Amino acid sequence: MVDVIAVLLLCAIANSWFAIQFWQGMRPYYTEAMRRAMAGDTSTANLPTVPQSASTLLLVICFVTTAVWFAYEVPASANSGQTLGKRLLGIKVVRLETADQLGFGRSLRRWSRLGLPTLLWYCCIGFLLQFVDCLFVLIDRPLHQALHDKAAGTVVVQVPRPDPSIPGGRHADPT
Repeated sequence: MVDVIAVLLLCAIANSWFAIQFWQGMRPYYTEAMRRAMAGDTSTANLPTVPQSASTLLLVICFVTTAVWFAYEVPASANSGQTLGKRLLGIKVVRLETADQLGFGRSLRRWSRLGLPTLLWYCCIGFLLQFVDCLFVLIDRPLHQALHDKAAGTVVVQVPRPDPSIPGGRHADPT
């Protein structure tokens, strides 16, 4: 949830101008439609027209959201396996076969399975794909991988906490 909130805040900033433009164009339509709904009028005759730029602005907002999410997630996962949220929760994305860093290609492959459907939010298909991807951890055994982890050959693991009784905060030796 930390990463979701961080990305949402960054997207709100990055998309603010586009969202204002969208709202300014759509406000007359929504205002009249709501006025009619409150009055019990179900007719759609003579409603203000929806500006042609509305669909373009929605696509731009989806594209900017995808780009912000990419910039937040891919480099951090590629270098350390951790975003801000993963670091705070003490988890990390690692390769299944080695302890090496994910690298850009694998991080991109992992993100693209979950991140690219954001471009399809305007028609709700993207959200559905992301929802199914994330729910997959509930049925996958034994590693509880989401579909984006399976596609990239990664798994999310708990990072050992530093032992405060050891000078320098090193991890306790499990043997």
